[in-house]
Amino acid sequence: MQIKTLARQIIDALYPEGAAWKPKCDGNMDKLRNGQAANWQTLIKQCDSVADYRNPLKIDLPLLADIEREFGVNPRLYLTTETRRNSLLSRVYMQNSISSYTKLQKKLDAVGFGKGGYGLIVIPNESPACNLDILLEKTIGYYLANDIRYSSNINPIVIGEESIGADNAYIGYFDGFEGEVVEFFTPPARYWPAVFLVCQSVKSRNEDGSINDVEGVNLPSFRRQELHKLILETKPLGTWALIFATYSAY
Repeated sequence: MQIKTLARQIIDALYPEGAAWKPKCDGNMDKLRNGQAANWQTLIKQCDSVADYRNPLKIDLPLLADIEREFGVNPRLYLTTETRRNSLLSRVYMQNSISSYTKLQKKLDAVGFGKGGYGLIVIPNESPACNLDILLEKTIGYYLANDIRYSSNINPIVIGEESIGADNAYIGYFDGFEGEVVEFFTPPARYWPAVFLVCQSVKSRNEDGSINDVEGVNLPSFRRQELHKLILETKPLGTWALIFATYSAY
């Protein structure tokens, strides 16, 4: 395949699908796209620059300050470009080397949910995984997966201004618009390692080292959505959070 033909296919693919975006053969738009494809060197250069956008050593100098700010580095324009790039490279490597759970803990600490605030800690449920059914019989908790809140078959907790369920009833996500309650059970044991815990402390462990009981925390209800959003933005894909928290209007 000729480079010009490939370039034309790339240009066509950038437009939405549909007859309105399909140029008439040999029409003005068709000729314009052919002209753009003929100048394929510029197209390839633009694609190359996008490929290097996240690379501290290759990103274009005018964009370097944007990436520095993203990774929490104050752009020091008085330094040489090489020094700035190497400093940013170290920060990017450090950020990519720590686990998602560590990143989540740092975010909780930064906004007052963790250390120095309500004391929430993030604990991966692994080596070995604890029995979630037994754990939820002892302490109030609920699941957070994607953008839906679930909870276990425990005493009812307050979600927003609505209390759902009765003793030993299953409690689900309350939708204020439709009033729906989504019932959800604890996942099968094979999925327990994919559930991480968010609690205040570990109260006891079993002989095999798995968690036996945890301490929950009471949070102001106006910060509930903030906590959920932070966890969902940071948690690893394919995992659920099991949050041991209740909420009060204070």
